[in-house]
Formats: sequence, C-alpha cells, structure tokens
Amino acid sequence: MWTKLHRPKFLKDVIGNQEIVTTIKSMLSNPPHLLLYGPPGVGKTTIAHCIINEIGCDYKEINASDDRGIETVRTVIKNFANTASLNGKFKIIILDEFDATTPDFQTALRRLMEMYSDNCRFILTANNYANIIDPIRSRCRGGTFDFLPIAYDEFKRGILSILSKESMTITEEALLELHKLSNGDLRIIDKLYQISFTSKNITLGDIISIKDDNSWQDLLKLI
Repeated sequence: MWTKLHRPKFLKDVIGNQEIVTTIKSMLSNPPHLLLYGPPGVGKTTIAHCIINEIGCDYKEINASDDRGIETVRTVIKNFANTASLNGKFKIIILDEFDATTPDFQTALRRLMEMYSDNCRFILTANNYANIIDPIRSRCRGGTFDFLPIAYDEFKRGILSILSKESMTITEEALLELHKLSNGDLRIIDKLYQISFTSKNITLGDIISIKDDNSWQDLLKLI
C-alpha cells in the first residue's frame, strides 16, 4: 500500500501543517512529552516516526485503542520506560489513538510520565482532545499541537510527488475532487494505488467512480 511505501522518514519530507513541523524540529535536542491531535490522515503518527528517525533512539509503539487496559501501563509501558537506553539517549513511547483509552489508563500513565521523564518521552496521538484528562494535558504543556486537515496546495504537492514516483499523472480537476473527497486526509493515496492497476493517467471520471465508495477508509482502519 502506498500509505506505508511513501510515508516520509524525516520531518523535512512531511506534507502539511508546516508551522507545527518547524516548531517540532526546533525541539529535537530535548523534546517535551508531545500531544498531537487532530483529524485522521494529517501526519500525526508519521511525525512521531520522523522524530524517532531524526533522533535515532530506542522506541516502543502501542496502539492505545487496542491495548488500553491499565495492565498495559503497569507492565509493558513501565518496563520499557524505567530501563536505560543502550545508546545513552532517552527513549520514546508512541501511544497512537490515545483518546480511546480509559480514564484509569490515563491516570496511571500520568504518574509514569512524571517518574521517568528524564529517561523516556511520550508521544501521544489523538483525534479528540476532549477525551484526554487535564493532568495528561498538563504533562504535555509546551508540546501540544492541534493539526488541521491538509490544505489543497500541500495536498497537491504530496499527491504529485507520489504519482511522479509511480510514473502516473492526474488532471487538476481530478486533484481538486480528490482533495474534497479526502477531507484533507492524505491516506486516500491508497485509493489511487487501486486505480493504478487500470490507469496511469487519472481523470475526474476515475475520482468520481470512487466518490461513493468509502471502503478505502474502512480498509485503512483495519490496517
């Protein structure tokens, strides 16, 4: 799938929300705990991985919507956070979909974020800021970023870059319709991957043919 194949590896390659990207770049020598929230497909998890690649540190990634029991905090997260890194750098724990966790999970995590902040940083990604308790928000003060849907110009740049690598083209009107359909979610490129089997030159008709098909969103959730 193109979402994984063409995922940026470094912050300089991230599409959209450039003010946030620039600010995070300036923090890399000593980043705070980060809370990245906003709609799906705008680069939150991608940026978390870019940070790890830039720093070159040990990390653990947990999908908090799947492993949201308090035992995950008491065992998996605590065991990783309280041991020193082999390369002498701090560790990073990525908790994806953090807003899907329970208040008990978040309360338990709050204490670990305090106890092991010298050794371990946390990057929390979320769609809904309102589902995160105040003490967690407080621990991420200075590192909280509100992501917006990817604007058309940036969306266009990202899509054209990927299609160029795949030796494909797309018309301007098709791009406009694709952006409207995606709501600024760049993961819709996986739908273009499906089209690539039948056409290398994407037109408005190709985009209209997928307009009422939301299966690409369901597929991404399963992935």
